[in-house]
Amino acid sequence: MPRESCLVHRKGDRLILIRESFIHLFAEDHCCAALLALLEYLTSNEIDRMEKAEEAGSPWVRASLHQICTDMVEHYSRRMVQDRLQWMKGWEILEIDDTTPGEVRSYLIAIDDINEMLDNRRIL
Repeated sequence: MPRESCLVHRKGDRLILIRESFIHLFAEDHCCAALLALLEYLTSNEIDRMEKAEEAGSPWVRASLHQICTDMVEHYSRRMVQDRLQWMKGWEILEIDDTTPGEVRSYLIAIDDINEMLDNRRIL
């Protein structure tokens, strides 16, 4: 079994990983790249949960803007994150369901479209 890390981390310590391919996709916009990385992580967890529960459907993830900013170690301002989410929606790589009252929204990344863009090394 591989070692997790040679350093000890606090339980719940947040981590941001930004893939080089995401930075390329978003023309060096690190905030967009970090957002996609977070949404990829959340979506992968939702897919795993759905498979274990034998649920069908799309892997929508629910989160508040506050939670997204917190998960990104508050490195980016709330306004910047809001803007980037809207950009991603405009590029049609993210659906946002904001019909539910309150702070929590549902997000669905366009997995197939994003994978195709990454394969073709496209720049948005």
